[in-house]
Amino acid sequence: MCLAAACGSSGTAPPSPLDRFHYPVGVAVRGPAGQEQLLVVSSNYDLAYDRDEGGVLFSVGPEASPQGGLAIDDTLRMGSFGGELAVAEAAAPAGLDTSADACDLPQSVALVASRATRQVYKVALGADGALTCGADCPQLLPEDFLDPFGVTVACRDARRPRAFVTARRTNRAVSRLVEIDLSTGEQRTADFGYGTTHSVVYDAALDRIYFTSSADYGSAALRYVDVTRWCDPPLYLAECHADVVNVGEFVRGADLGGIAISNPNVGADGKPMPRRLYIGARLFDADLAASLGWRPGFDTGGVLIVLEVDEAQFGVPAFRFIGAIPVGFGPAEVRVLPRRPGKRDVVAITVSDEGLLWIYDDDVGAMARVFGRDDVTGAPLLGRVPYGIAVQDRGASARLYVSAFDSSFVTPVDVPLDNPGEAAIVEVADPNDPTRQVPRRLGQERP
Repeated sequence: MCLAAACGSSGTAPPSPLDRFHYPVGVAVRGPAGQEQLLVVSSNYDLAYDRDEGGVLFSVGPEASPQGGLAIDDTLRMGSFGGELAVAEAAAPAGLDTSADACDLPQSVALVASRATRQVYKVALGADGALTCGADCPQLLPEDFLDPFGVTVACRDARRPRAFVTARRTNRAVSRLVEIDLSTGEQRTADFGYGTTHSVVYDAALDRIYFTSSADYGSAALRYVDVTRWCDPPLYLAECHADVVNVGEFVRGADLGGIAISNPNVGADGKPMPRRLYIGARLFDADLAASLGWRPGFDTGGVLIVLEVDEAQFGVPAFRFIGAIPVGFGPAEVRVLPRRPGKRDVVAITVSDEGLLWIYDDDVGAMARVFGRDDVTGAPLLGRVPYGIAVQDRGASARLYVSAFDSSFVTPVDVPLDNPGEAAIVEVADPNDPTRQVPRRLGQERP
């Protein structure tokens, strides 16, 4: 009987659903208020669906989406284990005072990597929300570039728009990046020492990228590369000026993750404010790690690290430690909100293990708001594991879209820029009790 049962067909995984999110990760929003296009990466984290096509990129109209439902404009199947999401706009978004975000492309594109298939998807974005994967989508990454995750777009030189992709794992445990020319599809790869890479951010003002990486139990590597035209092809990416900062010298036991950079701004004295980096870091017991020879498998906490970048030293940046603000267990994605003239930035960070969203006001150097759980019951309001953050500029306020990884929905949050302590989840009337307000949710909670 056992032999007969073993001869049966094993079957195949069912196709992923196209009407709901399934472990959403990366999110991005584009377009003005009332005409938003929300992009969400559904990761198929539990591999309940096909490994190679179980992920889905969604294009959603958030304003048209009913409570607990989705107004889906389009969907695109992709590999599982999708990561961060970046958008390269063909033209500068309306209202911006700089063209640094504009790329010389025939059409705006979204970029997201799949860790399951080792591919990067360059998806054309239609004005009507259509998603198109053309001849150069997806692109296969190098053989030993494993677990691609972070992605950013660099378009200061509009004649050569580029994307940079990180690898959370490589065969030789090195900090590796892939640069993709968005016009030609050409790839360049470079290694930057021992470790792995996590998240990457682009500074258009200096044509520089910063990326976080974990090196070993005694070092938390923040690396940067000046990707100016001086190291354009035919030179290799590795020949660009690059260096590393050991953030572990400022914060012992830091395991670096999400990263964001401050907006270019001018202070009350009329002088440019020094740029700052905001880094989410898990903390581990550094003394135990030293005795073991490796990073322990458990955390002791988490922080938001603030570093100031000083460019005054002969073109070589120096980094000044501003502070490390405790945020609890599991800091994940970090995003800077729109610029406040004359003031330092407002920063949002998801803290996944505790189900919280923290709002940091760098102008006063303190957390302005932390929320995510019901004050009475403790029930999660942003989902059990909030992760990705998309930011929309609404003038006097910013709207955040926060993905709930383990709960499979997205929650909008409004943050008044001049009073971030009043940040609040967008609420609607409870369909079952119109006298009661409940958090607005795009998508349905996973059972």
